[in-house]
Amino acid sequence: MRIERKNMTSIITFAAAALFLTAGLLTAGGLPCEILIENDGYTERLRSGVPFDHESHSGEYNVRCDACHHDYRDGRNVWTNCMQVQKCIDCHDPRIKQGNVDMLHIAYHKNCRTCHVEIGNDRKAPYRQCGGCHR
Repeated sequence: MRIERKNMTSIITFAAAALFLTAGLLTAGGLPCEILIENDGYTERLRSGVPFDHESHSGEYNVRCDACHHDYRDGRNVWTNCMQVQKCIDCHDPRIKQGNVDMLHIAYHKNCRTCHVEIGNDRKAPYRQCGGCHR
């Protein structure tokens, strides 16, 4: 089977466009470098939000995504990187404890402080003074 030059040019152009679009979508869909952990669900805000740097936690500190992101079923975290990331407030109410689900600020504190205490170096992972995280 012989492919004409005109058809070959179309095939190459299409393949290049598909490759370009795929690469663009993959890089555009990457992790946001730094996010601000805060929610508007509180009636009164006692502290500022906490900046969180995905890049340093996943790269430099080797923290797995499922250390924070979770979907518990039968007591097991079944969340994987291909699953949608929900906002913490979707399950953790800021004002009312519901069953065995922690209130929002408790969930944040347990999750973040547990890792920071394990690291044990206040300068690298502050956890003893509120101002170390809440700027």
